[in-house]
Amino acid sequence: MGKASKRNNGSTTTTTMVVEVARKNDESKATVAVDNAPPRVIGPVERTLRIIIIFIGIPTITGLLGITVAYIGGQSVEWDHDFIFPFLLMMALLLALGQRTNWFNMMPSKQHRSAVVTGASPTLLLADNEKKKKQ
Repeated sequence: MGKASKRNNGSTTTTTMVVEVARKNDESKATVAVDNAPPRVIGPVERTLRIIIIFIGIPTITGLLGITVAYIGGQSVEWDHDFIFPFLLMMALLLALGQRTNWFNMMPSKQHRSAVVTGASPTLLLADNEKKKKQ
């Protein structure tokens, strides 16, 4: 890659600008290639393990941490206050995040991928789809 040399007026040379444009084009091609990649198919066993770890394991660890903090703090350990409350709060957080992230799928939805490639917002794509359905 060329060195960025400066002219007297402070602008970069044409060679440097061409190199920068080429680098940006390569990055955009890589992004499109990733976005157009077929989704990875996971088996039912792997999906079940993910669900168990995410929706049961993480809230259980949170509840156990609540009990541990209460025990170390010298307070009386109350099941509802120290385990159930942190467990339910983490479960609610995971359900909200899961809904927003297409239930923790690795690949975004097809509509989101097309929005990333075209640069359009998902809201505009939804409006366009509704107009097409009405026609």
